[in-house]
Amino acid sequence: MALRMSRRTGFTLVELMAVSAVISLLGAQVLPAVQQAREAARRTQCKNNLKQLGLALHNYHDSVRTLPIGWVGADYETKKAEVFGPNGFGWTMFLTPYMDQAQLYTKVDFSARIDAGDNVKLLSTVIPTLRCPSDPFTKKTWKIKDSKNVDLVELATSNYVGSFGTGALAKCEKMKSGEIGTGDGLFFHNSFVGFRAITDGLSNTIAIGERIGDEKTDHLSTWPGVVAKGTHPFARILGSSDVALNAKERSPSDYRSAHPDGTHFLLCDGAVRFIATKIDFKNFQSLTTRAGGEVVSDY
Repeated sequence: MALRMSRRTGFTLVELMAVSAVISLLGAQVLPAVQQAREAARRTQCKNNLKQLGLALHNYHDSVRTLPIGWVGADYETKKAEVFGPNGFGWTMFLTPYMDQAQLYTKVDFSARIDAGDNVKLLSTVIPTLRCPSDPFTKKTWKIKDSKNVDLVELATSNYVGSFGTGALAKCEKMKSGEIGTGDGLFFHNSFVGFRAITDGLSNTIAIGERIGDEKTDHLSTWPGVVAKGTHPFARILGSSDVALNAKERSPSDYRSAHPDGTHFLLCDGAVRFIATKIDFKNFQSLTTRAGGEVVSDY
């Protein structure tokens, strides 16, 4: 009687464990590389966004001979400067015609309140080039609240804020009627800063910086302008170097990114630099002034 040879059709337990171990090991090696590749792509996109803003900024300056106003604030009746003036339109709003958003710009009623009438519909308009893909806050819009935690209007999220300088933006909230909330950077209350005024050099002066959102701490930014009755109204569109880059404790006016080890900034010459979190604080502040006369070392 002939003997029949049996054939194995599966794996033994030991073999399965060995295969699982190899797959796990390969996964542990491949996953970080995939994550790094994705972050590299996100960083490139963020950098390109700032380059587009830089191009718009220069085209605006070529046309108007000055940079956009930080934010408009004046009393309609007295015509006096008013940091909490009802208009409130910010620097990015004036750049929209140079960002392929001319149709949006034509719909703005600059004679009315920023948070009233047809203007309200425009405040939640999402502009893709104003979003960093690495931002963990992924909501396209959010609602700004007043001091009593009551919702006011819905705003589009932005990750790029203009440079106010080294001062605390909160001080602007204490300005009296007729006073201007001035900063030593490029964008502030009723500002009109031209390239000639940037005596520190265009390549040594920050124009726009990156900021990620945090809904839990109400550290969220937008692009249209200042909603006067909202919390941290000026920090929603501007940033300050009064705190360190990527500081451990958050500030409404800080610069911060989700990119490892640093944050993107647009310089006035149109270049985009990735500035390391470990940058010397005084050196960082020097980059945010337009005419401080500081000597900026390597960064």
